Amino acid sequence: MIDSEIKWTFGQLEARLAELYEIDDSKRTAFQSRLKNFHRLRYPIGFQSRKGKAALYRPGLIFEMALAIEMTQLGLPPERTVDVLAFNWFPTLMSAKIAANGLMKHVCGYNVEMDDKDYNPPSTFVFFDPSALANLTTSPPSKFGPDFDDAVSSYFYGGENLLRENIAYWTTGRKNRMSIINITGLIDRLAGPPYAETGASNMNFRRTFFMDVAQWSSQKFGERNPDAARDYIFGFIEANPYRPDKNGSFEVLGSWLSEETQIDKDICVDCLKSYYEQYLKEAE
Repeated sequence: MIDSEIKWTFGQLEARLAELYEIDDSKRTAFQSRLKNFHRLRYPIGFQSRKGKAALYRPGLIFEMALAIEMTQLGLPPERTVDVLAFNWFPTLMSAKIAANGLMKHVCGYNVEMDDKDYNPPSTFVFFDPSALANLTTSPPSKFGPDFDDAVSSYFYGGENLLRENIAYWTTGRKNRMSIINITGLIDRLAGPPYAETGASNMNFRRTFFMDVAQWSSQKFGERNPDAARDYIFGFIEANPYRPDKNGSFEVLGSWLSEETQIDKDICVDCLKSYYEQYLKEAE
């Protein structure tokens, strides 16, 4: 476990999220109940709250709780939110790692008045189809499980280029919608403004917060399925079929996919080859 200098109590966590999401003071009790309900549903994964002992939230857990609230804002009930994030821990961790590493190089974070890529950090997103009416369909996730949940199967991550390249394809045909969460923006806001109203610097706190999120995500990778990167790339290719380069190789496409996902190029190329070979066999 990352022994972070930043350790919030539940009260501090709730107060920060209530401020972030502009929760009315008269609704704070209801908001607290929503947060605690995620714990009752065993989220975040591995989180344990013991009676008589105050739970402490390090930056990784703070991020996970905020992401669950973002999903709630998009219309997903708590049970589906937990399923989506539990089944998609790999893209969630990867997006957090890439975003936090980017913010460490841009500690001031976003400045909406500065339209400058060298000043603002690059954005990393997660995107998916929330399919809010899923439990009214002929194959409701509430009855058939997460395998039948479009929000689970359509959850991916990437940067601005990946989003720009594919958004028309993803929203054409059977599905015409997509929800997007800017993970970089979320982590940036959680860390607070670069300077307080008094003018005091918040830079050291922000730098520590970003570093802890990056270390937390890296540590979680080591605790879980080592083949998750390969499984994720296969799932991404299946949802977004690609063709080989003009010379019949996947080197250029593999390099691009690796750059966008931060997954090893050899894994990307190998998955592209394997998928395409399987596709050809099934087409015969």
